[in-house]
Formats: sequence, C-alpha cells, structure tokens
Amino acid sequence: MMEATRNLRTVFRAVGGPTQRCAVVKDGVVVNVVEVGDAPWRPPAGCSLVPSTDAGVGDLYDGARFSRPAAAAPAPSVRERPSVAERLADVERRLAELEVRVKA
Repeated sequence: MMEATRNLRTVFRAVGGPTQRCAVVKDGVVVNVVEVGDAPWRPPAGCSLVPSTDAGVGDLYDGARFSRPAAAAPAPSVRERPSVAERLADVERRLAELEVRVKA
C-alpha cells in the first residue's frame, strides 16, 4: 500500500489540496525532491522543477528522462593497502639501493 501511494503522481495531503512530486534539477543532476502544491513556490536560482514519480537526489536528468549514475569504483579496503611493515621494508630496500650507488 505504501509503495502504491508513493508512486502516485498526485497525492492528497491531510491538510487538503493536491501536491505533485517534483525533482529540483541543477546542471543535469537532481539536488532535491519536493512536493509542490497549489501555493506558489519557485526552485532556487539556477535550478528547474521537473515532475517525477521516481527521481532521487543524485540522479541524472538529460532533459527528457531521469537515470541513475554509474556506480563509482569502491575505495580500496584497508587490506588492499600496504601494511606499515610492508612500507617500512620498501623504504629499507630503497635505502640499501641508494647506499650501493653511493659506494660505487
């Protein structure tokens, strides 16, 4: 029941009056989602108001339809980064190489 209500383009508030779910779009990216009713409301400067039943913050808008951005590559986990011991061994190896060059 909640899903059906959320997907309706026009919903009625308990205070009376229809509202419409709209995406606030700036530079092709949804920056907010609002419900606009009969009272006059304007989006912030540089933004446009686009009716949508399913757009979410961060979605992309190409002027005709909304889409989800491609997932970003995950940051390396702590296990993928070299440990302190591995970094120390690398520094010691480089120092040894420099000592060999200086003696030569």
